[in-house]
Formats: sequence, structure tokens, C-alpha cells
Amino acid sequence: MAAALSSSGTRDAFTDDEAAAFDLLLDNLVRRAPSGSNARNLLEAAYAASLPVIPLPGGTFQIGWGQASRRFSSSTSDETGTLAMNLSRRKDWTNRLLHMAGLPVPRQFPVRNRDEAVAAANRTGYPTVVKALDLDQGVGIEAGLQDETALCAAYDRVAKASKSIAVESFLPGCDYRLNVLRGKVIGAVHRVPAGVTGDGTSTVQELVARANEDPRRSTRRSSVMKPILLDDEADELLKLAGLSRTSVPDTGTFVQLKRIANVSTGGHTVPVLDVLHPDNRHICEAAATAVGLDIAGVDLIVPDIARSWREKGGGICEVNGRPQIGLTYPHVFRQILNEYVPSKGRIPAFLVLAEPDDPFAQEVSEKILAAQPAFGVTTSSMQWKGGQKGGIARETPLHGARAILMSKSAEGVLAQCTIAELRRDGCPFETIDGLIVLSATAKAAQCVEGLRTIAKQVRGPAIALKGTSEQEMLASVFSGGTIIAVSDPAAMVRVLCKHVENTSGQS
Repeated sequence: MAAALSSSGTRDAFTDDEAAAFDLLLDNLVRRAPSGSNARNLLEAAYAASLPVIPLPGGTFQIGWGQASRRFSSSTSDETGTLAMNLSRRKDWTNRLLHMAGLPVPRQFPVRNRDEAVAAANRTGYPTVVKALDLDQGVGIEAGLQDETALCAAYDRVAKASKSIAVESFLPGCDYRLNVLRGKVIGAVHRVPAGVTGDGTSTVQELVARANEDPRRSTRRSSVMKPILLDDEADELLKLAGLSRTSVPDTGTFVQLKRIANVSTGGHTVPVLDVLHPDNRHICEAAATAVGLDIAGVDLIVPDIARSWREKGGGICEVNGRPQIGLTYPHVFRQILNEYVPSKGRIPAFLVLAEPDDPFAQEVSEKILAAQPAFGVTTSSMQWKGGQKGGIARETPLHGARAILMSKSAEGVLAQCTIAELRRDGCPFETIDGLIVLSATAKAAQCVEGLRTIAKQVRGPAIALKGTSEQEMLASVFSGGTIIAVSDPAAMVRVLCKHVENTSGQS
């Protein structure tokens, strides 16, 4: 089915049964996938950069280990302040804050009913805007209302979605979204509202139906584009243009069907970063900084993004604390990770293969903690973080190691497990910076098999005591340059610490 779709570019190659099966497959995949395009693009960027990922509850992901990690929920990072998010969630608070900061914004009047909306519109003048103050993704925003009739109809629609409503002065121009990262613009797009372009033969409703056949358009939460809807708002815009659903627009004529230009309401985007005027860049960076957001989507209305707002007019209509940047500039997630996650998201990770009661293994753990007090150590019965005992007994080596890797204070991790646990549960790390093999009570063949399963993950020394069967096992799996034979546990720790010193800062 995938081959048929990729070769034709549409669903026409499917039979009805195949199309139904394909939809069922997509629905099942979407239910198991992270919600929203931000999370999906973030994970794709992390995997492409070989950064370790730890899924956390609530749709949050930790990218990286220990002190080299950051956490993200959608496009919000663990650097994003609660106060900044609270300010950005209310459009009236953001509007007043930006005005106080000396930035250009539309005049805004909160209203509680139709009569107050009409009075406010008389103050702003027509055209005007009705806006829900507590909703996102373009829900509850109707702009360009030309008269009182349109205003009242729009107010009734918005009032069904929210009780917090304002009438706002209309800013003429095009709708642009600028993504700001730590005070710097990293992406800019022109947001084109939902609509269709005439071909001289098809009606508006036929053009809409054809546009919605694009496989990128779907109501699924992971879809890149959303369907175009013919609703009351579309009918009003058609009437203003002297058209109806059954009209046939001239070839090349764009017919606008939504007042606002959100991707979530069927619109699309055009990149404009290369023509962005410095003045427009500056006020968007200043807006994100004024709100206090490290990652922000700033909505700018100006007639021409290449001309200064000081010359042509315009202003900032919104600042979003959780922008859907994945729909417009998915490649910026790699830039975000480069900016936020140091050292390729990794801390030194050491693995000790030994039985729980091995005295040498206990000595290695104690000496690592003495030499590297910011390391985390996990054994079959205890965890140490920052030199302090804590936590519960691990369920598996994976569980114990993850507890250390989730700690923002951990500068390194050492996990102890048995060959049997390694074979049963898998390796607790995807990369191993140092391997120590001590008591291997399992059969030699099983030990060698276990070592071979992790051989490609070991990128540091493989250490054993001189003259032991463990040294022989290492010799059967690893190259001579990787194996280091020592006389006692203290020497093992010295080798590990030397490796940390030699590789510190490398990525």
C-alpha cells in the first residue's frame, strides 16, 4: 500500500478495502505516537543526531543523560519559566505587557456580550477583530469583520468556544509567524489563509474537495496540513467576494475561505526568513524577551515582511509559548537541540559485570564514588547519587541506570549487573565508555555470548583482572588494544578515571 501511495502521490491507487485498511493502520500508529508535530519532529531530530532519548510521563521527553540533558514538552523546554507561560496563555495579558514594553500591538477591549462588542467595535472602527483570549491554534479568532452584522455573527460563534472575548483593532497586512529561540529569530513564514485557486471550470466546492484529497491534509493530530472547511465563515467571505459555493472562480483567482491564516484551520506557509527586514526581526525578538519565553512563536501583521513596520505599519497580535513550529520549520529542531543539549547529550557510562556479592565490584563502586563524587552508581541493592545513598532498590539494571540518567546532577554513571541480567534485560546504556568484567559465574559460552551482544556498544576500555578467566573471555571478543588487564580494583578505577579525563569535552 505504501508503495502504491508513493508512486501515485494520491490514494487513487488503493481499492476501497486497501484504503480502509490503510486508514486503520494510520489511526493505530497515531494513537501510539507522541501528540503533535513538535514532539515528532523533536524526536526525529534527536535520533538523527544520535542523541539519547528517555520518554517521561505526560508527553515529556528527556533528550540526553544526566547533566548533559534537557527536557521538552512539545516546543516548551525545562528552561521555560512558569510566569512566562502564564503570560503567554492569555492574549489580553500579552497584549498589555507588550504595550508596556513599548512594542506595537493592536488596541484591545474585553467584552462580555454583543452590545459591548458593538460598542468596542465603534471605538476600534471597521474592519475589526473578535478574539477569544484563552484559546490556541487559531480557534476563536475572526478578523476583518466589515460591519456590525458580521461582528455580531462572529461574536456568537466565538462565544460558543470561550467566555473570555475581546474586540481588537484590525491590523491590515499579511500574517507572519516568526520563531524565536533564546532571543534570536530562527525561522519566519508567511501564513496564507485557507482557500482555493480557480481553474476557470470548477466550482468552489469542487476545488475544496480536490484540495482535501491531498494526503497531507487530515484531521489526525500528526497531519502536516488540515482540511479546508466550507462553513458559515467561508460563506460570509464568499458573499463578500460576490461568490457562492457553486461559483466558478476565474483561472488564477485566489478565493479566501478563512479570515485567519493558521495551518490548523487549513492554511499553508511560505518561508520568508531570507527577506525579513531587521526592524521586523528586532520587535519579534524583543516581544519574546519581554514575555520571558526561551522558545516563542511571534505573530506579526505587516503589509510586507521585507519592509520595516515603522515605514509600512503593523504590529504584534500574539506571542505563543508553545508554538507549532514543526508545521513550518521542522529543521529548526536540530538547531534547538544543538543549542540546548551539550556534549551530544552524553555523560560517561560505565558497566560492571559482576555478581551482587562480589567484593571487588563493591570496592570498584566505592572508589568511583570517592574519585568522582558527582557520579551516580547503581547496583542490585542500592543507588548512590552525588555520593549519597538514596532511592529504591532497582527492578532491573535498566531501571537502576535510568534513575541515574534522569538526574540533572549526574556527571557520569556506573551500573553493575550480572551476565544473566545482561542477557535477560539488555544493556542499560546504548553506549559504554568503560567495561569491567569481574565474577562471571555463568558458563563461559554464555558469558562470551553476552559480551558479544554489547561489543559494538563499547567505545572505551574493556578491563579485567590479570590472569583470570574474565581476561580470556574479553580476549575472545575484543581487540587487543581495547583490553586492559590490571592487578586490583583500584587500578580498574584509575583506568576509568583516566578515560574520563582524556575524553572530557570531546563529542
